[in-house]
Amino acid sequence: MTRYYVHFKNQILVLYLEVVLRYFKVVLRYSKVVLRYFKVVLRYSKVVLRYFKVVLRYSKVVLRYFKVVLRYSKVVLRYSKVVLRYFKVVLRYSKVVLRYSKVVLRYFKVVLEYFKLCRTAIKYTGATRYTSFIF
Repeated sequence: MTRYYVHFKNQILVLYLEVVLRYFKVVLRYSKVVLRYFKVVLRYSKVVLRYFKVVLRYSKVVLRYFKVVLRYSKVVLRYSKVVLRYFKVVLRYSKVVLRYSKVVLRYFKVVLEYFKLCRTAIKYTGATRYTSFIF
């Protein structure tokens, strides 16, 4: 009886081993598929990495140029502030000059009216002495 039992036990073990072998074959087949996809992904990731390296190199160049532009724009800003300050001073003095030129223009109008009155007076009175310097 023990002989049959051992034989039966061995048959069950063989069945289990066959099932495990079948599962391993399935796992091996799917792992081959997964490995193939990983190879494709690796190949495309290498291409993407190469493009990222190119983009990184060009972005470093662009960053360097932006730093130069930023440095020069800071200099331009500094000088433009100085120029703006001088323009404010010039504007202030031009306002003063405009105010005084208005005053001078007013006095010229008064003098012109005086000369017109003098000419009219000379015309109607006929005075000729000391009037030649006016005209």
